[in-house]
This record gives sequence, structure tokens and C-alpha cells, in this order.
Amino acid sequence: MVRESRYRMKKWDAKVDPSIVLQRFSALKDISKEQLDPYFVNVVGIEKRVKEFLENQGISSIEIAFYLAYARELLGKTFGSLSGETLANEELAIRSKWVNRGLNDNLLKEIAKMFGIEPKELPTGVFVPELKGKSLMGVWYG
Repeated sequence: MVRESRYRMKKWDAKVDPSIVLQRFSALKDISKEQLDPYFVNVVGIEKRVKEFLENQGISSIEIAFYLAYARELLGKTFGSLSGETLANEELAIRSKWVNRGLNDNLLKEIAKMFGIEPKELPTGVFVPELKGKSLMGVWYG
């Protein structure tokens, strides 16, 4: 059964008591900081490596931000518990998104290798003549 919005709002209102939220945040702050410290160290290190690589490839500074966003997504996957085939599949999904946004597939593959990921080939698209020039969920075809 789906709950009505008024019940959801009452439950949210009861759970989000500022004094309780502050108490929980204060109790967990040190633990959170301890877990975030190594992540931030990794973020800085990988961003420097990726930026240097891209600058050596002649990528404009305005585009570098998008490549760094891709690298941060990969870092989030590698810093967690993903590895092996699951990590490779996640990288492929993330890279597909960024290639569709205009980034260079070969450069993204090289960045993936910095994370120890052997990138898979992008699947080839399916051309549907009936969709040429039409929008399907915001994606324009042909």
C-alpha cells in the first residue's frame, strides 16, 4: 500500500527535530571526518594527475572540469566496495554518459586506466530510421 502524502509529511516532521539532528550530527562528526580524510587525499591526488594528463593532451581548461567530474565519479566507485567486472561495468556506464555529453572516449579510457580499470568498448548505437529528427525522452536522433 502506498502512503498518502499527509502521513509522509507527519512522519518527516516528527523525525526531523533540530535538537535530535544536531545531537546525531555532533556524535558522528569525528567518525565522518575520519572516513572522509583518506577520500579527500585521493581526490586531490587523482585530480592533479588527470589535470596534468589533459593539459599535456591540449585539452582546454573549460573542458577539463568535465573530465574531472568523470574522474570523481570513478573515484567514488573505486573508493567504495566495487571491483572487478562490476567496477568495469560501472565505468562503462559512466563513460557512456560522458561520451554522449561530448567528451573524448579515448581520453576517458586513459583516465579509467589511472584507476586500474581496463575499459570495455562502448556498445554501438542502434539506428532507427523512424526516429530520425525526433525526440525520445529528451534525446534527439539524427
